[in-house]
Amino acid sequence: CDYKEYLLPGSLGIQGILGGTLCYESGVGRAQDIITNMLYYEMDWYLDYLGDAMPEAMYMYPLDRPHAYMATAACAFLDMYGATGEETYLQAALGAWTIFAEYYVTTGGGVCMCEGAEYKPGNHMLSHSSRSVYETCNNVLWADLNHRLLQYFPEDERFAHYLEQSLINIVFASQNAEGEIRYFNHMTQTKEQGSLINTCCEVQASRQLAQLPQFVYSYNEKGLYVNLYADSCFDFETESASGTLEMATEFPYGQEVALTLNMERSGSVILHVRIPSWAAKTVDVRLNGEIVASGTPGSYAAQR
Repeated sequence: CDYKEYLLPGSLGIQGILGGTLCYESGVGRAQDIITNMLYYEMDWYLDYLGDAMPEAMYMYPLDRPHAYMATAACAFLDMYGATGEETYLQAALGAWTIFAEYYVTTGGGVCMCEGAEYKPGNHMLSHSSRSVYETCNNVLWADLNHRLLQYFPEDERFAHYLEQSLINIVFASQNAEGEIRYFNHMTQTKEQGSLINTCCEVQASRQLAQLPQFVYSYNEKGLYVNLYADSCFDFETESASGTLEMATEFPYGQEVALTLNMERSGSVILHVRIPSWAAKTVDVRLNGEIVASGTPGSYAAQR
C-alpha cells in the first residue's frame, strides 16, 4: 500500500484504529476489520508502554504531537479486547487511564493537555493562553473512556467518579448562556466565548450531552446500577425480571435521592447504588424508611 507509511505518523494517526473496531461492530463487520488494525495500526512497544502506565507514552508520543485524543485509542483497545479476549489490549487501556488519572487530571476534573506543546506529568497548568489546557474535547473523551471502562468494571466507582466530574465540571460548564460551546475552559482570568462554527469541541460536547441518558444507569446479569444522579427513569429487561426504575433528585443542588422500582415481570433483581467518593461519610440506603444497606464513599451499595 502506497499510503501505509503515512497511516500512523501525523494527525494523531493512532486514532485510525477506531475505524476498524467501528466497522467490526457494525452490521457489516467481519474479522478482517480487526486484522487490519493488527497489521497497520498496532505497535507492540506502544501497547507495552501504556500497559506499564508510563507517562512518556502520552507526553512524548514520537509519531505526532501529544494530545488527550489518545483516549480515543484507549477506547479502541477496549474494543479490540472485546473482539479478541487478548489481555494486552485491556492492560493498555487501563494503563492509559492511569496516566490520565495520575498525571493529567486536576482535582476539579480538567484535563491538562491540548496539542502542540510539551505536557510534563503533573503539570496541572492554569494557563489562559490558546491551545494550552482544558480543551472541551479532551474532557469529552476522558468521560468516554471512563464510561467504557465502567461497562467492563461496573462496580469500580472510580470510573463513575471521573465520568461525573468531567461531565458536570467541564462538559456541562463549557456551554455559555446562549447554549454555545467553548473550545477551552480557562481556569484563570475570564471565560472564553462560546461559538457555533462547527469546531471539534462543539461537535464532541453536543454529542456527549445527547448521550447523557446512557451514562446514568447500566445493567447486566448481576443486576441494575445507578451510576449518576439525575431526575430520570430507566426501562430494563434482564433474564430474571423487567420493569422501570425511576429516580427523583435535585442533584447537584440537593443530595436527597429517591428510587422507585416498578416491576412488570417479577424476579430477583440486585440494585447497585453508587456511593460517590466525594461523600463525606457512610451513606445509608433505606427501603420504605428502614435502613437495609450502608455504603462507604467510593463504592456501590447493593441490595436485592
